[in-house]
Amino acid sequence: MERKKFIVACNGVKLNPSPDNAKYVELLHNHDLTSTNNVKIELQNFVTNIFTLSDRKKDLMEIAGYIFAADRKCSRGNDKEIIYDNWSRDIEIHIKVRDLHFWQDTQVIKALNEALTFMTGDFNFNFVFYKYEDDHKYNLFDNDNFVVEPTAKTKVVLFSGGLDSLAGIIELLETTEDQLWLVSHHSGNPSVGQTQKNLFDEINARFPNRSYHYTYKCGLTGQQRADENQRTRSFLFNSIAFALSTTYGLNENFLFENGITSFNFPESEDMQNSRASRTTHPKTLALLMNLFSLIEDKPYKIHNGFVFKSKTDVMEIIKNFNKLDLLSIAVSCSATRINIGSRTHCGICSQCIDRRFASYAAEVENFDETGLYHFDFVTQVLDSDNKKKALSFYINLAKEFYISNLDSFYYSFSSQIIEIEKYLSGSMEAERISKIFTLCHRHGKQVEKAIGRMSEKHDKAFSDFKENSLFDLILGMRGASTPKSNSQQPQIDENTTRELGNAQEIIKRQKLKIKTLSNPLTHSELLALSEKTKKKNGSINYSAIAKNLGISNHTAKVWCKSYKIT
Repeated sequence: MERKKFIVACNGVKLNPSPDNAKYVELLHNHDLTSTNNVKIELQNFVTNIFTLSDRKKDLMEIAGYIFAADRKCSRGNDKEIIYDNWSRDIEIHIKVRDLHFWQDTQVIKALNEALTFMTGDFNFNFVFYKYEDDHKYNLFDNDNFVVEPTAKTKVVLFSGGLDSLAGIIELLETTEDQLWLVSHHSGNPSVGQTQKNLFDEINARFPNRSYHYTYKCGLTGQQRADENQRTRSFLFNSIAFALSTTYGLNENFLFENGITSFNFPESEDMQNSRASRTTHPKTLALLMNLFSLIEDKPYKIHNGFVFKSKTDVMEIIKNFNKLDLLSIAVSCSATRINIGSRTHCGICSQCIDRRFASYAAEVENFDETGLYHFDFVTQVLDSDNKKKALSFYINLAKEFYISNLDSFYYSFSSQIIEIEKYLSGSMEAERISKIFTLCHRHGKQVEKAIGRMSEKHDKAFSDFKENSLFDLILGMRGASTPKSNSQQPQIDENTTRELGNAQEIIKRQKLKIKTLSNPLTHSELLALSEKTKKKNGSINYSAIAKNLGISNHTAKVWCKSYKIT
């Protein structure tokens, strides 16, 4: 399979015609807003109060803006192509910078590539930097007059307009005396900006003079978006927060995303790259912290305040602080670019599904069912396979979380857990894995409660049977499942991890079971073997690799994919 290759020339860089196997894209933002613009980077409007940024931080924000635009311009293909290998792209970025010496450092380039490839699932981000000869003077960047002086209790917080960030902000304002600087981004969709403004107005009215809202616009202009996943938005979002924080002497920023969404366990191995978003994954945040620490030349931290909370836990925070009237304003939908009329939520994307189940589990569905959803999967007929698949995956995963004990949970999700736990708080590996398991099990239990309450409300015992309804789907899933014996059901006291058994021994035992998934070969060794054993049509011969190494075909495939050898 030939990789999708793109060469992207940014901010005035001109290149020779691209090779036949690459697509050439030019992205330009002129500060005089000429007709040649196809990128909008309105950084000068980001902060009302003028402040100064170093050349290096100006470069970072411009790099982040152009990468966000390039990510949306370089197509991954149509939905039928979105499987593991076809999803990923090779992207080569040519861009001018002010601090050329810093950005050409191999450690910095490596940090950029590692962060971007992990969060996007792409094969590679190569960078070629050029010297900025004629730097435009931004009002935002180039005045030494400081107006806002932070206190020791100031926090910079990402503010998307969604439920999680709203709950986190409410919790901070209710439980601390901190001043909050809320950072928002939108790429052109006016409804996103309006949602953020409406929510901030409500926050400011209830907590006067506690928050400041800094917004910025960045994205493509006058062109169709080739890819709408916006996976590099996390890089752009956190880059702006980093620039704002460090300019005022702070060394951290905060975000709020529930752990189930952040961990985002994939549907299947083939869908691991394409479907599992990594925008707030613990490893993504760790890689960004590494990059920002290099830029600042001292340690920098990004904190996810909800990493061990589920969406139901988030709902309950809003409930406990008596702010349920704000649910109708906050937008969780990940398909806001789809035309859904006057509704703010599509009703069937993963975020909408999670929100609906959470509202029932937290017993606040009456505040959430106020005409927000274009499609109501609880009461309407599931009229497409995609709707049934989305709900089936969500429910099956929650069920697997709930019926697992620590041993089976680690074995089933070992590859994902290993990539998560090392970046979490906790001194012991067993402690961190137990925290992940406790969260996932609690989420499964909450989904079971939600289904029970949905059924009690909309599928009463003597009501007419509705074919292709949510309850018909659940009934069919039960019939296809193998009943679990009582001995297989987990006995868990969620107040302590001691009841989970000897976690360290469980981990050790399961690592022995999956040790063949750990690749002992270097990239060059495995690449050489794959080239030597290729099939006549040029494809990878996993059977031949397996035979040479004494491993299974599946393990050979896993090893090759781990090195992106395709």
